[in-house]
Amino acid sequence: STMIYRDHLRKQPSLISQIASLGISSHVVYGENDDAWPLSEQNAMATELNAELTVLPDSGHCPNEENPALLAGELVRFWSSK
Repeated sequence: STMIYRDHLRKQPSLISQIASLGISSHVVYGENDDAWPLSEQNAMATELNAELTVLPDSGHCPNEENPALLAGELVRFWSSK
């Protein structure tokens, strides 16, 4: 159930610093109305990764379902810039 996933996420050690050390281009994308993951944590992750950050309007936790065209456009823009 949802509690199993929540507990799994809370107990796993962060790999962000290891990912950041790889020096790969990163992009953190979230919906402005995401109520499942704290926005401050997503912002901190983008900072630690030295990643581009995109906050999608009119989207919540699942922008791929709530605003797929906007998400797709942002992903294509990011990938095309690399």
